[in-house]
Amino acid sequence: VLPSAVPAISARMGADAAAQWPVLESALYALGAIAPGCSAALGQQVPPLIAFIGGQLQHPRACVRLMCCWSLGRFAAFIADDVAAAPSAQEADARAYRAVVMALLATMRDPHPGVRQSACNAYANVVEAAGGAICRYLDAVVPQLVAVYGAMSPGESTGVYDAINVTLEAGAPGLRSNAALVGTLVQPLAARWNALPDSDEEFEYLLECMGVLASALGPSFAQFAPAIFARSVAIISTAVTAHKALVAQRQQEQQQGQQSHFLALDVYDEEQCGGVSTGLLQCALDFVDGLTDSLAPADVAQLFATAPVAQLAFDCCAYASPDVLESAFCLVGDLARLAVASLQPFLALLVPVLVQRLEPSLPRVFTNAAWALGNIAMQCPDAVVPHVPVAAAKVASVLEHVARFRCLASLLANTAIVCGRLVLVAPDFMAPRLAAAPKLFGTWCALIRKLPEDHEKIDAVRGLCTVCLRCPAQVGPLF
Repeated sequence: VLPSAVPAISARMGADAAAQWPVLESALYALGAIAPGCSAALGQQVPPLIAFIGGQLQHPRACVRLMCCWSLGRFAAFIADDVAAAPSAQEADARAYRAVVMALLATMRDPHPGVRQSACNAYANVVEAAGGAICRYLDAVVPQLVAVYGAMSPGESTGVYDAINVTLEAGAPGLRSNAALVGTLVQPLAARWNALPDSDEEFEYLLECMGVLASALGPSFAQFAPAIFARSVAIISTAVTAHKALVAQRQQEQQQGQQSHFLALDVYDEEQCGGVSTGLLQCALDFVDGLTDSLAPADVAQLFATAPVAQLAFDCCAYASPDVLESAFCLVGDLARLAVASLQPFLALLVPVLVQRLEPSLPRVFTNAAWALGNIAMQCPDAVVPHVPVAAAKVASVLEHVARFRCLASLLANTAIVCGRLVLVAPDFMAPRLAAAPKLFGTWCALIRKLPEDHEKIDAVRGLCTVCLRCPAQVGPLF
């Protein structure tokens, strides 16, 4: 393709930019189209092409400026590799990365809304691809982002928050060591937080951004956490209270023999329980759960002591919405890991729910349910043992058809982990059944081998060793 395409594209790039803008736009589109697959083959031709595209961000035609942004985003992988290969910081400054990032930031304030959105998307692609490279330029980037955020028009929140979130994730090391920059970034976010009602569509994006900020700042986020935590808990509580009332109403209608359109709640009923969308509820759950990883354990314990977090997490497990269940199970898993005592009153009802949700047709729900079940098994084995036969059958169904889920790495990893943990809490039941199924046992071993080296893999390996010790005659020939 390249021998024919590059000369034709180059010819169109040389067209009179003002008079023949459709020709130029088509050339930019072609460049963006071939960028992901052909950047390596183009080699040293790419930096001049990127410089040319950047130079057209001031073109009088909005459609050309928009296409420039899109094309630059398509070169994100090359730009990232290029700056990573720089032998020194000074050399990195001379590469395309810095110029592209600053040009896209400036274009985020373009007069045309479509160009602004395209610039946000391209910026997010480039910064995400290059990872920590943004840290060197945070002093210049953060004030620009704050200016873009302040000038943001209604309806543009998605792109701007994506740009901020990616900057927070990639620039976390640099932000943690620069309190002044954190203050510059937090001030407009806090002002927006105080001004927006929960019902505002933008508030969901803002709450998600606060969660990313907590992850980026780590323990130093503790100074901002109480107010955001309290509002998140209030959102969850409002949704849960309305959900319970709706469930009770449906049950009453059923008992009275009334004809109701739906006797059981589904995702459509839950979409606006208490005026809280399932998307906002998920964001609130994710924020509360994210604090368990971001803050110091003492700060987490102090915050969680001010609200019935375990009760709310348990109540959210009654939702039908997969998105809510995914986040609720994740929070349950972290509570089992860090504060299992708070879950004790609910375990008799909670564990059967987790086992019931081990259905791979909803991969993310399965993944988090398996993870939460495994964490509870390690902390409260007696609560899990009665449910091991059903859970084991569902885990076995995944191991038997592992090829169907080969693209779902997280699901398979958590299947391997929970299988090992079930062996640890119920070895008399699990060990002989795994040993008697060579194909299942071999698949499980293969999945364990791919796990990252952490405490969860240790539990899976301990389970494997337990099977070997309990049934050496059956599993010995399999190695």
